[in-house]
Amino acid sequence: MRYKISLIFLSAWVLGVSLGSGSVSTFPLLFWVLTPFLTFLTLPSKRYIALIVGVFLFSFAYSHLSRQIAWRSFKAGKASFSATVVAPPDYRQKNTNLLVETKEPIAHNLWGKPAKGRVLVRADRYLPVRFGDEIHITSTLEKPEPFEGFNYPLFLERDGIFAIAPRAEVSVISSSRNFSLVAGLAELRHTFERSIGKYVPEPEGSFLCGLLFGSKRAIPTDVSDALKATGTSHLVAISGANITFIVSIALSLLPVSNRTFQAVTVILLSTWLTLLSGSSSSVTRGAVIASMNAVVKASGRRAWALPGILLAASVMLLFNPLLLISDPGFQLSFAAYGGLLMFGNVLQKASTKLALPTWMAGSFSETGAASLGTAPLTLLSGSFALRGLVINPLVLWLIPPATALGFVLLGFSWFPPLATVLGIAAWAILHFALWIIKTGGGI
Repeated sequence: MRYKISLIFLSAWVLGVSLGSGSVSTFPLLFWVLTPFLTFLTLPSKRYIALIVGVFLFSFAYSHLSRQIAWRSFKAGKASFSATVVAPPDYRQKNTNLLVETKEPIAHNLWGKPAKGRVLVRADRYLPVRFGDEIHITSTLEKPEPFEGFNYPLFLERDGIFAIAPRAEVSVISSSRNFSLVAGLAELRHTFERSIGKYVPEPEGSFLCGLLFGSKRAIPTDVSDALKATGTSHLVAISGANITFIVSIALSLLPVSNRTFQAVTVILLSTWLTLLSGSSSSVTRGAVIASMNAVVKASGRRAWALPGILLAASVMLLFNPLLLISDPGFQLSFAAYGGLLMFGNVLQKASTKLALPTWMAGSFSETGAASLGTAPLTLLSGSFALRGLVINPLVLWLIPPATALGFVLLGFSWFPPLATVLGIAAWAILHFALWIIKTGGGI
């Protein structure tokens, strides 16, 4: 009974947030929400219906008002303004992306009153700017436009961005001298990336940085095209699966047997990895679910998978109601997990009947189940890759050892002889993985 009630209330919250955000673009994803939500019809008592409707209406109003309050309108054209850098600089191959908050009200809110706002600034690649710096920007402000069927304006609105400043001239007014955890973790991530780059050549180095930190370092065009063609782009972005794997390694190495201490370890490690990687949707989802499961197990109760994923989604949507309709990573992450819950056991039995090798059976069932879960979304966006059902199992078994070698390499980067050996081993594994991907992409 508690299982049903938890499913219904959490589904009502997620459904209300989605519809209240003003978009029906995520209809295929709502299948996973509506399925448990409709179980309220089987409740022996109808006294919960009023509460369910109340939760739905509250979440609908909450997401709708949140979007209205955050809305900003910028006047396109030449602009000159001062701003504060509110996120670590995102270094790309040819430029640096800066997320800034204007110091003066150069935008208007939904009610026409002057307001400050966030702007995505594309500046010089080698500009010495840090998180928290005050800068002056001269550029042409533009409204973001959709491209290739991707709703880029809605994606930026997720972070409160309503204007972009391409080819901006930026000068630093004052540098922040205050300690910032966000800035410190970003600098630590860049230090780790430099260590990886010292011992693992490209493009395998970028591949490894993607596995470990979700790094956006440049990847050659031919590799990027092969990743898209084979449906393996998710490999170069740290995901919930990476979080689970890393946490499992830590628990096996640490002499911690008490469940309470294990839960604390999981929460701290998951939080640290999430912050270090930049808090992407898939990583946050994995961290939230891993932490909740650890807490439930520590209390001696059973960890229910489906309520767990809905609770994780609800917590994330509480902080950012636009995630469900604007962030493809959020949608794909939860849809994939839903696919694992519904089809994982079926495909595991199928792999046993097919007598697949042990190293391939797990990857086959997990990849197939996740692909079935995300199929409605990938088919809708035109990014479904049928060959990924074959390529993913061939590659996924190589990822855990490469990830483990990457972390060991970071731990011994102070000892070059050993780090060199570890770098060669990691390079060999990732080179083989990329060869499989490129070969599959060329078929």
